[in-house]
Amino acid sequence: NDSITFEQVFINDYAYDDGTAEKAYALTSAGGKIAMRFALEVPDTLLGVAIHFTPYYNDAGSETFLIRAWSDSSGLPGAELGENYQFHTPNYFSDGYDVFAYYPYDEPIPVSGSFHVGTVQANDAMLNFGLDKNTNANAGQLHYQLGLGGAWLNSDIEGSVMIRPVLKANKSEVWTGLALS
Repeated sequence: NDSITFEQVFINDYAYDDGTAEKAYALTSAGGKIAMRFALEVPDTLLGVAIHFTPYYNDAGSETFLIRAWSDSSGLPGAELGENYQFHTPNYFSDGYDVFAYYPYDEPIPVSGSFHVGTVQANDAMLNFGLDKNTNANAGQLHYQLGLGGAWLNSDIEGSVMIRPVLKANKSEVWTGLALS
C-alpha cells in the first residue's frame, strides 16, 4: 500500500465533451450542416474528425453525409477549407458504449486560430450525434444551417455535441511509454 499508479493518455483529438453521450442531437433538414468551432493556440494540421453517433430513437445507419471543415468568420463557419467527397454513413458500435468513428479528410488541412468541423447531411433523417449533457460547449461553438443558402445559426441546446477534430499535433514519431527513474 505504498504505491499509486496513474495512466495518462495522450491523443490527438480535440474534445469539449467528456466521452459519454447522455442524449442525442440531430438536424432534420436535407442539406443540413452542423459545425463545431475549435480554437488552436498553435497552427496544426487537420486530418479528420471523430464522431460519436448514437442510435437514440432511430437507427440512421443507411443515411449519408459528407464531412467538411470551414475557416472562422467572426465566430461562424466561413470559407470551406476541405471536405471528404465520399459519402459516409453513421457508424454505430455494438462492441461498447460511447465509441467514436474516425472519418478522414481527402487531404490534410493546415489550420490555425479558430476553425470549424462538421457534416453536411444528404437527407432529412436524424443522424443522432452523441450529446454530452455533463459539459456545455455548444454555447457559441455549435452552429447549424438548414438547407442550401440558409444562414448559420447558433445552437441553444445545452451540452456538447460529440464531434472532435483529429489533428496531426506536430507528431513526427509515435511513442508508447515513459521511463521513470
